[in-house]
Amino acid sequence: MTRKIVVDNYNCNWPSQFQQEQAALKIVFADSNVAIHHIGSTSVQGLSAKPIIDILVEVDCLSCFEGKHIGLAALGYIAKGENGIVGRRYFQKGDINRSHHLHGFKRNDIHALKHLAFRDYLRSNPTVALEYGELKRGVAEQCLHDINIYMQGKNSFIQHHLNIAMKTQNNHLLD
Repeated sequence: MTRKIVVDNYNCNWPSQFQQEQAALKIVFADSNVAIHHIGSTSVQGLSAKPIIDILVEVDCLSCFEGKHIGLAALGYIAKGENGIVGRRYFQKGDINRSHHLHGFKRNDIHALKHLAFRDYLRSNPTVALEYGELKRGVAEQCLHDINIYMQGKNSFIQHHLNIAMKTQNNHLLD
């Protein structure tokens, strides 16, 4: 069975869905120093998105994930290893009808910083977020539910704006 790629209008329930999951994750990671962030398109008010809540968990060391697989599995997460990104611990919830993606990184990992910078950039640039949502809708309609085509169709837009976001973030750090 092929996973369907559908981009929905922004859902005002996405933030509360994140908060609910964040509370459950705080219990799983109660003995670790973690930061849990809502990332991805569902974290940007007004942005159209696939209805999957992306969560970034920053930890002091990746070994913090070692003893958490049972607790995460109890919440419905399936461990996927690095899943293409060195230094990431990746988990999916919901199998083919995914509801959540969990991305675990060591605190201040460049990939974590990029996720947060892109999210913050879209939040502070609603015109760009609208353009991104329209692009995603168009690509979703044309990709025939092929995730690789969908990702390729968004890539140049993301890379362009991610570069701006990272420069903006670095400038703020210098202020």
